[in-house]
Amino acid sequence: MGDFQGKDLSLAYWYNTHRAEVRTFCYGLGIAAVSLIWLINIIMVVQLLLKRGATNRAIETIADTSVVYDSIRAPSSLIVTTVDAISHTADTVDAYAIVSNPNQYYVGRFSYTMTVNGTPYSYQDGIIMPASDSYIVVSDLAGVATSSAHLTIDEVTWQRIHGPQPEATFVMSDLLINTTEVQGTTVTTSDSDSTTTDEFATPDEEATTITTPGEVLTQVSGSVTNASAYGFRRVKVTAVVKNTAGVVLGVQQHVLTNVDSFSAYDLLFSWRRRFEFNAQASFIVETDTWDTGNLIKPGDD
Repeated sequence: MGDFQGKDLSLAYWYNTHRAEVRTFCYGLGIAAVSLIWLINIIMVVQLLLKRGATNRAIETIADTSVVYDSIRAPSSLIVTTVDAISHTADTVDAYAIVSNPNQYYVGRFSYTMTVNGTPYSYQDGIIMPASDSYIVVSDLAGVATSSAHLTIDEVTWQRIHGPQPEATFVMSDLLINTTEVQGTTVTTSDSDSTTTDEFATPDEEATTITTPGEVLTQVSGSVTNASAYGFRRVKVTAVVKNTAGVVLGVQQHVLTNVDSFSAYDLLFSWRRRFEFNAQASFIVETDTWDTGNLIKPGDD
């Protein structure tokens, strides 16, 4: 006892008077540690059970030495799935084609020639995104409904893509198809060579009435809104009119320039003819999201 002095004596006295509390605290700390260890073990077992399927698949494929070459092999050729010429007026046609890109990792930019009734029309502005279809339209060419059309893909430049695709979201609204007929004109002439203005005509001066039929005008109107975070320098909008069986009755195409983000643009497509009853119209919007020169980023002029 003589060796205990000052703080040592105070600590010994405190421990002696609080021995039960210290023992309880130690028991509680031990129970908490054991509980934590059990909780961690339970969590690990649950995760193991949840991931058991994936783990088994990984074990089964350890010995698999095959390589997926889809992303590195040479791109497949573009496929022309549809070519046709349909009436725009009584003596003109709209020629169109649908081109399909079967490649998931390549953008195709190409030149092409649309031949209608033996006359070739060449262009350099073909663009098609990976794993998608694109409409090519050449409008108001001389011809009739039975005109022949053929599309040739002349040359393709491929761009290998990497990373996520910039989002291009377009919202169509107020789509309407409407047909009107302009009233024709009526002209009355006389069969007589006389220039008389008598009130009564003789039998040799019987009048002839000539009626010019009115012109039928069908229009598809609507609005497209660029709901993307980016703007685009060039956006292609195709209006397609189909009957209830899905047959294309009319097709037109406009190119919008400098389409700002979150901006709306009015559209109007016209044909000087009448479509079938219950014809339905739709808009197809295309743009090059992989060409940085086509993007208008926030803050760009």
